[in-house]
Amino acid sequence: MRQKQMEDDEIKIIILSLEGEDPLEMCRWSGRGHVMNNCVLFRFNPYVDSEDPQLVIPKELREDVLAQYHNSPTASKELFKRSLQNFTSQI
Repeated sequence: MRQKQMEDDEIKIIILSLEGEDPLEMCRWSGRGHVMNNCVLFRFNPYVDSEDPQLVIPKELREDVLAQYHNSPTASKELFKRSLQNFTSQI
């Protein structure tokens, strides 16, 4: 996942800022809920009732992730609709 995140220009900026030496840049992104865990970028979502950070998915993979989730035999249509609403509200 780290490699795919680094291929996404927007995500790469955040990762390099969090891993860099400029405390202002680190605070800028961590203040927006971004955290690194095992060299992979996650983000706390203020719109979700969870204390766990969510994996930041590169743009290149978003459609595939949504399609796999939606087409899963265990996928709930209602849960998918809520997830899609949360996802699109952040774009």
